[in-house]
Amino acid sequence: MKYSDLISISMNNYRKNGFISHVLFFFIMLLACAFLLLGLLLADLIIFLIPFLFIPCFFAVQIAVILLREQEMISFRGFLRCYANYYSEKFMSTFRVIKAILWSLLFTVIFGFIYMMSLNIGLYYTNFMGYQSIMYDITSNIQLSIEEIQRVFYAHREFFEYLMIFNNVPVYFFYSLCFLFFITRNNVSLFYRLDTMELLGQANKIIQERILKKYRKEYYLAYFYTNWPTFLLFIGGFILGGYVGFLTIGTYTGVFVLGLVLALFITFGLYGPFYISSNEAIYIFLKDKYKLEFESMKGELNSTLAELLERMNEEENKKDSDES
Repeated sequence: MKYSDLISISMNNYRKNGFISHVLFFFIMLLACAFLLLGLLLADLIIFLIPFLFIPCFFAVQIAVILLREQEMISFRGFLRCYANYYSEKFMSTFRVIKAILWSLLFTVIFGFIYMMSLNIGLYYTNFMGYQSIMYDITSNIQLSIEEIQRVFYAHREFFEYLMIFNNVPVYFFYSLCFLFFITRNNVSLFYRLDTMELLGQANKIIQERILKKYRKEYYLAYFYTNWPTFLLFIGGFILGGYVGFLTIGTYTGVFVLGLVLALFITFGLYGPFYISSNEAIYIFLKDKYKLEFESMKGELNSTLAELLERMNEEENKKDSDES
């Protein structure tokens, strides 16, 4: 099978899913993104809303689309069961959320340090909005009182708002982009889990890790070949939403939250049916390799079990000889 076949496989999957996939992705992602807007009131809510609301909804809508291939409709209770299955042993590690958070955080810390240092040095030496005099005003009074800090802030409020936007929004966006990559990369394993319901979720997780390690080149070529529109739409949606947030709210929280919400809605609410079709195509493309890794793992387990039984027999024989 060639990489060019991925597009035809993806379109075949898309036709199987039907127009109902657009309806489901649109309304479920619209609802999930509406809840994300609560981040405008408290930005820290995003930290909890993404892993505990958005991702389970994203999981559930994919399961619902696949189920509707074989049944005419799905009830609200049925959708809630799809949502609850996200937390089951079989599907809990589908997206590897904790691992995605940690890796994204690591890359963002490195990027953020380099970016903020470069940005602030550049702004200082170009004296952006009187950067030098403002910094002198702050550093010349190291032991500022709360009243004095408030005076400095309100005297240069526009400067600090711009500075927060320039410093924070690109870093948060970089984290979001990293997180998107790790989540969508692991999302392919969903189709392997559905195809092997008899296996434990832990076994699916191990095989997915082996696939990523052993067939890294083939996996990533297929992944980026089919998923490049996902990243393009996410970046475009974030820029558009961030611009709206800048014009209407004008704070770094407003810019980031509106950018993220619009990016997620465009990427998954509108493009979602194509996204799920592409990821299923990747699984079909690599299906033989998943089978090979399963057989390999099964052989290793059988070998380990045989060695364990042999060792137990040797210890039992030794014990019998010692007693005699």
